[in-house]
Amino acid sequence: MTYQRLFTPITVGRMHVPNRAMMTPHGFIGLVDWEQPGKRALDYLEERAQAGVGWIMTNAPSPHPSTMPRIPVGRRGWDGSANDWLARQAEVVHRHGAVLSAIILHTGHNAWSTETYKPSWAPSAIASSYREMPIAITKAQIDDLVEHYARTAGNIKAAGLDAVDVQTSVDYLLGSFLSPALNVREDEYGGPLKNRARIILEILAAIRREVGPDYTVGIRTSADHMMPHGFSLDEAVEFCKLVAGSRLIDYLGVMVGSYYNFMQVIPGMRLPDGNAVEAAARIKAAVDIPVYVSGKIDTPALAERVLERGAADLVALAREHLADGEWARKAREGRPDDIRPCIFCNHCVARLNQRRETQCVVNPAFGYEASLGIGQLVPQGRPRRVVVVGGGPAGMEAARVAALRGHQVTIYEATDRLGGQVAIAALAPHRDRLAAFTAWQERQLRQLGVTVRLNRTVVPRDPVLREADKIVVATGSLPLKDGISPLRPHGGAIRGVDQPNVLTSWDALLLPQLVGTHVVVYDEEAYAPGASIALFLARLNRKVTLVTSAPNVGVPDLIHTTELPVVVADLEAANVEVRPLTLLTAIDGTTVRLESVYGRGASDLTGVDTVVLNTGYRANDALFRALAAEGLPVVAAGDCVAPRRLLLAIYEGYVAGFNVDAAAEATADGREAVARRGPRPL
Repeated sequence: MTYQRLFTPITVGRMHVPNRAMMTPHGFIGLVDWEQPGKRALDYLEERAQAGVGWIMTNAPSPHPSTMPRIPVGRRGWDGSANDWLARQAEVVHRHGAVLSAIILHTGHNAWSTETYKPSWAPSAIASSYREMPIAITKAQIDDLVEHYARTAGNIKAAGLDAVDVQTSVDYLLGSFLSPALNVREDEYGGPLKNRARIILEILAAIRREVGPDYTVGIRTSADHMMPHGFSLDEAVEFCKLVAGSRLIDYLGVMVGSYYNFMQVIPGMRLPDGNAVEAAARIKAAVDIPVYVSGKIDTPALAERVLERGAADLVALAREHLADGEWARKAREGRPDDIRPCIFCNHCVARLNQRRETQCVVNPAFGYEASLGIGQLVPQGRPRRVVVVGGGPAGMEAARVAALRGHQVTIYEATDRLGGQVAIAALAPHRDRLAAFTAWQERQLRQLGVTVRLNRTVVPRDPVLREADKIVVATGSLPLKDGISPLRPHGGAIRGVDQPNVLTSWDALLLPQLVGTHVVVYDEEAYAPGASIALFLARLNRKVTLVTSAPNVGVPDLIHTTELPVVVADLEAANVEVRPLTLLTAIDGTTVRLESVYGRGASDLTGVDTVVLNTGYRANDALFRALAAEGLPVVAAGDCVAPRRLLLAIYEGYVAGFNVDAAAEATADGREAVARRGPRPL
């Protein structure tokens, strides 16, 4: 399978790009100490450049003091103090034939004054979706901003980067100027589109004077802010014609969305693939300069189709390169099925929103490429006989990595299929990306010659364990059926949970025929599963009441991943009744007792045929305990250590497979074996 257009060179301005695969900026939080440029970030960039990404974009340092954090995550771009760091990035990217650009961004009203210790800037004093009230900047401040942008661009050029990109997308400062909903100015920067675009044209003209006619300059814009009375696709087409016609830029980048509809900016599982492609096609047809498009273009085949139809000249990916540093190499070699799929869970986005170190659920080596990355997954020392017990995500990852490290691996799974809890979760609506990941794991096991034994339960005295040099136990966890709320751990099990009409979340997904007409889903996980189960049952024509002790369904996690608005809309469309800040305290036949979290009263819900409990899990750790007590060379990974999220299951499986040659270092009960011995902590 070849992707001819994807790997055809292109000239953008005076910049020769070796192929059409781009990597757009994404958070390096945790990888970069801007006072001492971080080797981990350079390793990350180099792995992607070496794999064949043609054009890499990085985040530029701040263009103006008004958008600088008090404790900076980016140095000053306008005075050259970041040039050394930018030059180091250019060096590692150029080493492998790729080009590097930097995107200049003023966050505008989306800055947090608690971080900057300054008021945020905007065209008009209209509160952001964060409820941050900005100041309307003056003409003098605009003039100062234009000068700072130009100096920042000049420093980017001086650092050896190949292009500079001006961020006009979303509702950052320049994007807010474009929006009729956010720009109500009555001077020359407000009103008609030409006036609202004036600040951008002034910045571009100043940049062009600074960098000269031969340096490549572009912009990135949101083709539709997707908010009432906001910047629309029709206006975006006219804006792009205006800017392209000015001959101040050499290319355009297209995305969709704004902070008022942020799921469109970084689309999660629930949004369609290529969510900005149609908008890009409209703009591409209206301009005569190269256009790139970004937004959930995850496979080489989709990228090739976008290029083939002429919707864009280049395709820009971010999370996909985060999930697999070899995306470009595998695509070029015609191995799309070997690309580790991004599952679009937006955990990486959540970490950025929380100002915490970026993580990837499916790629434990992200940010640690030098110690855990591609170059380390090669045979090491004498091959060992490895037995993995449990075929969920942790077990499969342990088997995969151990096989890559040259060991002989057999995996035993008690059921008739691999995948564990992930295979169950994937049955719910919009969760098919989970199945794509476990399918990828299965393909890798087959290619690596891992022996898979299904329908095979392993017991402590099993002979196969005595023949192993290393045993990885990844037996997962089992759903609790006591209904105890974390808010009332002292209250004991819910009265009535032993009734036959009370099911676990697994029961509901695997055996929906057991669920009656009116069902109560009691969710205590405060994440996606509760909503997914409720939606799954509602689409099977059940009347569903979703009860949660959280302030809303999936809160706080779905806020951080930006998925909450989409999830709530799905539930409303399916007529799911959500009762937040509510505890389920008793079940009596078809009557369910509900109580306010804050003790403001109780009520009975009658006519309930089925109660589905999504209230946590317990570690299935009996085998591991028995083997650790015997002193066998065993390590635990995933939920059998303690029930947690998919991120930790995959990470611990990766570490267990990576460290097959290391001696076991189990604690008294063995539970900390992986965490203590891993190459690095999360």
